Amino acid sequence: MVQSDIVQSEKIRLLRVVKNESQTELATRANISQPVYTKLETGIAPLLEHHYKKLAEAHEVCPKWLAENEPFSILLQVDAKGNLAIIINPVLSEQKPDLVDRLEELIEDLLKFKTAQDKKPPERRRKKVRQSSKPRKRFQTSRA
Repeated sequence: MVQSDIVQSEKIRLLRVVKNESQTELATRANISQPVYTKLETGIAPLLEHHYKKLAEAHEVCPKWLAENEPFSILLQVDAKGNLAIIINPVLSEQKPDLVDRLEELIEDLLKFKTAQDKKPPERRRKKVRQSSKPRKRFQTSRA
């Protein structure tokens, strides 16, 4: 197994785990057989170009990012329902725990701010009063 296969298979595994899906569920959404998906996720089979496209669409990520050999440090993902998933690479957690703690604090602050914004009542729009420099002409009807 090549190092790039390990990085890419770990990416697709973590993305699946974050969505709390089984391999069967994700394989179905990606239109890949479950045994093939298992081989791709475990790194037994190499990911081919058509796999990248299908898996990227199923995971809602860019195929180019999925194909990169670089492991991710932090991945933020929002699903269709607006739920936010945050994945922090375990290696980063070990190497820079202070940075990870600070990121978690910032994310919590952002979520609190968003929650507070969502609870605010919508601002009422005031009707604009038409102001004209010329007085309106009033039409009078004459009676015969």
